[in-house]
Amino acid sequence: MELMQKDLQDLEKSIYPKYQEAATNIQVQKSEVNERSEKLKTALDKQGEALHTEIDTIIQEMKSDIDDMDAKHIAAIDQQEDAINNTIPEIKQFILDLKRLLDTKLSIRHSLLDDPRILTAIQTEYNRGLRRVSCLSDSELWTCGSSDGILRLYNLQGELLTSVQTKSGKVPADIAVIRGRYLVYTEWNGTIHLVSGTYIEEVEIIRFGRHHSLCSTATGGFLVTMHSKDGKETRVVRYSGREDIQLDKQNMPLLGYFSVTQSIQLDERDKPLYASGFNKYLSENRNLDICVADCDAGAVVVVNAAGKLRFRYTGPPSSPWESFCPRGITTDSQANILTTDYWNQRIHILDKDGHFLRYIENCDLQQPYGLCDSSDNLFVAESSFQG
Repeated sequence: MELMQKDLQDLEKSIYPKYQEAATNIQVQKSEVNERSEKLKTALDKQGEALHTEIDTIIQEMKSDIDDMDAKHIAAIDQQEDAINNTIPEIKQFILDLKRLLDTKLSIRHSLLDDPRILTAIQTEYNRGLRRVSCLSDSELWTCGSSDGILRLYNLQGELLTSVQTKSGKVPADIAVIRGRYLVYTEWNGTIHLVSGTYIEEVEIIRFGRHHSLCSTATGGFLVTMHSKDGKETRVVRYSGREDIQLDKQNMPLLGYFSVTQSIQLDERDKPLYASGFNKYLSENRNLDICVADCDAGAVVVVNAAGKLRFRYTGPPSSPWESFCPRGITTDSQANILTTDYWNQRIHILDKDGHFLRYIENCDLQQPYGLCDSSDNLFVAESSFQG
């Protein structure tokens, strides 16, 4: 009995309480396990949200990068499309011009005179400063010089028909008649002006540096040489006018009527077509070649209508030792090229492919400068002639 009593006492006071405590601890442990599990799940949820946010941000950034690349590609394609769309009308116009020239091309070639003769001599008011001439018609021509800023129109009898002072009052760089009516002139400050009567309007221009020489084109626009301010870069720029002329109150084409449609500067090897310097003069031939008298290079540089180099003329092979400084240049009805040889007091005549034909040197020329041709009558500006 005593033993049983002791066992009961041990069970009640020691073993049973311990088991009760153990049973309670198990519940606590379960509760702690559940709590830790929830904390881990919550932490995982937060980590997952953070990862999702980071991934979403990365994906959004990548999508934005793709959108930016697409925008750049679309812009490049749009630019290419604009260039193509702008070039197509030019090509069409060149095709029409060439067809028109082929349709009107003379089948009989006129031979050159054995002895060119002087038909008339016009006294001007430039006092050894006559530089440029441009034919308004077969019997009238515009002139400008280095002695004043006045543009003068003369007839073949030497009568002064009208005169216009440049907008700045300074000496102009060059003159040209376009569409058989409007006088265009350039100033050394880089501006281009259009004259109708006594009214002068500045043509909308692109800024590259100085404008110098210009000439009319068969399509009613004009070509102009443009030089960087240091004179190291030269390009030829084409200004084209719309077919539908809109006039303002002064009977002038509206500003913006002319726009730049072509720029020529480099050859197929990306080398400059023209030498450094400002002494460039140009003319468009009947076959639409662009002929530049590049005095700085001692050459006539001819490119086709697309700006591709055709040839360079540096003088006939028989006289390689002579200096050649072409100042003025024009073409005739047979597409021959005529250019002044300033220091040698003569004029070179080449065919359209650059082959030397002959000189004009029997007319006692005195430093011939500008040239223009009307119905195969050549007008020469003598810069050292008194008058």
